[in-house]
Amino acid sequence: RLPGARVYVWLVIALACLFFIVTGIQFWVTSYLVNILGADQEQVVAAFGVTAIVAPILGVVIGGLWTDKVLGGYQGAQPMATALKWVFIFGVCSAGSAIACTWVQPFGGAYIVAVAFIGLTLVFGGAVIPTATGILIASVDSDLRQFASAGSRFAFQLFGYALAPLLSALVMQVA
Repeated sequence: RLPGARVYVWLVIALACLFFIVTGIQFWVTSYLVNILGADQEQVVAAFGVTAIVAPILGVVIGGLWTDKVLGGYQGAQPMATALKWVFIFGVCSAGSAIACTWVQPFGGAYIVAVAFIGLTLVFGGAVIPTATGILIASVDSDLRQFASAGSRFAFQLFGYALAPLLSALVMQVA
């Protein structure tokens, strides 16, 4: 019955993609900032380290508060549809920030601009997580919620976290 739950399936795919992108960023960003943008490795590690910790946490807090306080939650068909629209908006902003990062040209201090775009990617990506995860579980029958939670976590681990470094390394090897 889970594959028939469209909202569940699409949110699992969307979140797995989000985790794939974030993992790829974390895996390759230092090399990109040092080798492509010419930044000092110590500065990159410090700037990205702070960004990688603060930005997603900030995003999760903002996303959760936005859904609860501004939207009034996601219980019911109409509130869930509204919350999903905001998940989409946050996702587009996250993707747009990630794409903008690739447009940064090498110049003195370019890595700060790139890290700022990565920070926005992580903030908006983090804002997706509380609402999308809550809707993911709320969208299935109550007797399937434990299985749905475990199945989604398995998909996130396999297709998000594990696949990102492998696939991106393969692309880098071929390119």
